[in-house]
Amino acid sequence: MNPSLAISLGRYHWILAILASLLTLWFCRKKRIARRRELALQERLEMLQAIIDNTTALIYVKDLEGRLILFNEPFLAIGRMKKEEILGKTDHEFLPKKIADMFREHDLQVIRSGKPIEFEEVVPSPSGMITGLSFKFPLFKPNGEIFAMGGISTDITPRKNLERELKAAKEELERRFQERTEELDNSQRRLRNLTVYLETVREEIDELKALEQDLRIKHRHLEKEVVEISDRERSRIGQDLHDNLSQHLFGISARMVLLERGLHEENSSQLQVSQEIAVEIRKLISKTRKFSQSLFPISLDKEDFPSVLQGLADQVQHLFGATLVFNENIKSDLSPEKTIHLYRIIQEAIGNSIRHGYANRIEVSLRKEGGKTKLEVRDDGIGIPDQPKKGDGMGLHIMEYRSKLIGGGIEIRRHEEGGTAVICYY
Repeated sequence: MNPSLAISLGRYHWILAILASLLTLWFCRKKRIARRRELALQERLEMLQAIIDNTTALIYVKDLEGRLILFNEPFLAIGRMKKEEILGKTDHEFLPKKIADMFREHDLQVIRSGKPIEFEEVVPSPSGMITGLSFKFPLFKPNGEIFAMGGISTDITPRKNLERELKAAKEELERRFQERTEELDNSQRRLRNLTVYLETVREEIDELKALEQDLRIKHRHLEKEVVEISDRERSRIGQDLHDNLSQHLFGISARMVLLERGLHEENSSQLQVSQEIAVEIRKLISKTRKFSQSLFPISLDKEDFPSVLQGLADQVQHLFGATLVFNENIKSDLSPEKTIHLYRIIQEAIGNSIRHGYANRIEVSLRKEGGKTKLEVRDDGIGIPDQPKKGDGMGLHIMEYRSKLIGGGIEIRRHEEGGTAVICYY
């Protein structure tokens, strides 16, 4: 072989080897890129399938020959079919001919028009016939050529059933309306007569309402007058006790002193008896004073509320021997006029505890609860009777009225631990 030719062939051999290596690398890179694209496409397809499988609507795609090439799980579930049983098949291969013909005709309308169309389609299922609202649309290639037809169907059976029920109800209503037209005419005549009657009744009701309002006003005035009379009578009785009875008792006491002296001088055996009577008369004078003082109007300009209550406690102890206990820091945040009503409520409740409940201990508390003030007068007496005695209730009515004047109400009940509790929230 020619040496120069051998050298030339050697050079070309190296060039060819390099080109072959480059081509091999290029093909390998293209293969890897294609593989990555294939995997990415597979992931997208799986994601798309997962999305359409998790919707309640039926989603499907058919080629131009009507063969199913894509569908979701609800599409299979409605006919209880398996994927391999219908993939690549037309509707005629697994549906009744009449229904399959309808589906095909709708599919061809979409393909021929090249536009989306909405249809109502009836689909058989194991549970019966289902009415679906199908939105069908053409699928195009990049060059504008139709290559498939897609569809999304939603079950509207409940709506159709409701429409049928509404239609039947409408027809029944129209029938009844027609039958009762004459009855309505008669009813209108009766209604006109009734309207006249109702107008008369309304006028009477208005009069009764006005009368009721007038009675309420008169009742409030009467309650106020009763409280005022009660206060005046209380004051008058207190004044009479102080001016008349106390003076008579003082006179009797003075005569008892003279009697004691005479009996002492005579060394009479009745001296001790007269001394005991004199002691009882002095006690009676003291109690009369205390009782008359409790009936006088209180003056909150001179004494604060706690001291007035303490004075009441002293009177109760002196007159009746009962113990009156107050909670700590008891005080009123009301105006002087309303505080008087609060005091009279307490006074009346204490009086009831002693007169009717035969109480020995009475507790009075005044504290805040839930944005309101709660007054509670609780005793250890025999409790309220199931059947109130005849004549009872005036004091309660006066307490209720006084509670209204301070913006509250009265509640009286048996206490769980015995005795009676009078409660006023304001």
